[in-house]
Amino acid sequence: RGLGVSPGKRRPKTAAIVGYLMDRNEADHIANIRELSRLLEALGLETVSVWLGGRSAAELKRVEEAEFIVSLPYGRSAAKRLATATGARLVETELPFGLPKTLKFLRDVGEAAGKTAEAQALIDVELSRVIPRLQWIIPQYFLNRRTAFMGDPYLLGGFLDIAEELGLLMEGAIVRGRLAHADARLGERVIYEPPGNSKQVDSLLAAPLDLFISCWCERECRQPRAPMLEFGFPSYRRHALYDRPFLGFNGFLCFVEGMAEVLSRPSRKSS
Repeated sequence: RGLGVSPGKRRPKTAAIVGYLMDRNEADHIANIRELSRLLEALGLETVSVWLGGRSAAELKRVEEAEFIVSLPYGRSAAKRLATATGARLVETELPFGLPKTLKFLRDVGEAAGKTAEAQALIDVELSRVIPRLQWIIPQYFLNRRTAFMGDPYLLGGFLDIAEELGLLMEGAIVRGRLAHADARLGERVIYEPPGNSKQVDSLLAAPLDLFISCWCERECRQPRAPMLEFGFPSYRRHALYDRPFLGFNGFLCFVEGMAEVLSRPSRKSS
C-alpha cells in the first residue's frame, strides 16, 4: 500500500507510487483513503495519488507530481524501485491500523517532511479526542475478554496492539500469510497458511472465546464457535455503505465500535 504526497503548495518532484491493497470498492476502503489524506493534509501534505484507490487512470498518473513516496508494507519493493528511478523521497512506515502504528505513521512522515513538531501536535490533538471515548467502554465490554484473529499478517500486528490497549486476552491467531511476515508477540500461538482441515485451526475455532475477528471462512473450515466480527478479505456478510474506515484514528474508533457491538449482543457466550 502507498500514498504519493506533495508538501504544501510547492511543485512536487516527479514520482510514482504503487500499492494500496483495496480489496473491495466499498466505503471502508474509500474512507481509509480519506482518513490517510486527512492526516497527511494536517501535516501540510497533499495526497495526489493512491495506488490502487478505485479511482480513475488520470488520478493514478498524478503520481508523477509526488515528491514523497509513503511506502506501506504491501508495496516495499515496488516503492523502492520507483523512488530510485524518479528521485522521490521514500518514506517507509507502518500500516496505520491501531493507535501505535498510526502514531508511527505520522512520526515517520513528519520526520521525512521536516514536520516533526506538526506531527506531534496532531498526535496530541487526536489522542485527546480518541482516548476519552474509550474510558467507559473498556471495562464494560473489553477487559479480560478472550479473543482470536484470522486474516492478513499486517492487520494482525495492528490488532495485537488494539487488543493490548483494550485489555483483551489473545488466545491465538490464524494468519493467511507466510511465516516471513510473523509478529513474534504470539509465538507458537500463530498458525501460518494452514489447510482448512487443520486440527490446530479446528481447535482455535472451537475455543470458548468471547470474540473472533475473522475474514469469512465457512467455505474453507468450520464456523467459529465464538461470536464473530467479519473483517478483512474476503468479506461476504459485512458491507460498508457509508464511511467506515479501519485505518488511522477514525478507523480505530470505527473498529472498536464494531467489536463492542458484537460483545454487547445478548446472545454472546461468555466463559
